[in-house]
Amino acid sequence: MGDMRTRFSTIDLTQLPPPQVIEVLDYQGIYQARITLLQQLWAAFQAQDPSIPELDTLDLNSEPIVIVMQADAYRELLLRGEINDKCRALLLAFATGADLDQIGATYDVARLQVGTDQTTGSPGIEDDDRFRRRIQLAPDAFSTAGPWGAYVFWALTFDASILDANAVAPAVGGVPNGFVSVYVAAANGRPVGDDVISRLLAFYQRTDIVPLTDVPAVIHATVVPYDVTLNLLVQRGPDPNVIALAAQSAVQKYAANVYKIGATAYANSIIAAATVGGVLNATAPGLADVVCNGTQIPWLRSITVNTTVQ
Repeated sequence: MGDMRTRFSTIDLTQLPPPQVIEVLDYQGIYQARITLLQQLWAAFQAQDPSIPELDTLDLNSEPIVIVMQADAYRELLLRGEINDKCRALLLAFATGADLDQIGATYDVARLQVGTDQTTGSPGIEDDDRFRRRIQLAPDAFSTAGPWGAYVFWALTFDASILDANAVAPAVGGVPNGFVSVYVAAANGRPVGDDVISRLLAFYQRTDIVPLTDVPAVIHATVVPYDVTLNLLVQRGPDPNVIALAAQSAVQKYAANVYKIGATAYANSIIAAATVGGVLNATAPGLADVVCNGTQIPWLRSITVNTTVQ
């Protein structure tokens, strides 16, 4: 049957295999390669001059040549790590900061202003993850917003308060009827402002943005809240409060990753996220999968963590 994924299905960058250009760093391998080369060269010199003594002190860390080889191998390790970092900076999946800005410029996409920095008072800027997603969607917007990805791109680009969007085109008898509903959601379970909804709808009515045959609507996504109570069995020794905070942070990170319209927050994944270092067992009584359709978004409303020391 071949690949049934359409070109408008956004690739999950986290599921891509590691790029071959990124080298696995191995200090011992680098060091041993240098030792092997030294032994080969030493043997060649001995073959020419039998008076050259055996090289039998390489097992001693106090041997000057060993110290030099170790230092040199470590410097090579650092250099290879730097090369890895520079290669990652060229890839959309790994680039951050100014490197990601450069990739965005290739697609004529710049960061949005997001509120105000509470520390400096200067305009805040769009974070890397949201910006990365818009860059990935940008090719869909090269045409008018007929493709699903174009509707989503323009919604995310139109106003920084829109954290996620999804376009749904209902069909009658299997035939599209021209109506397109764009569902939008803001951060932390909040609704997108009504003024933003109105302005986005007007934007979608521009003939240079959407096809003449589309009749768009902009609708609040339905927030599906869920609460998590975790019971952690922790090993004796580490501070249970520190473990509880780590588990809470891990679950909140997972919840943020699935805070997307149409996503599912899986109970097993939440429990797995909570099983951080020091946790012997984690349970979440009464927690079930939070399954959302294309008009809903799962929101972690609250989390409570209880610990018991074994």
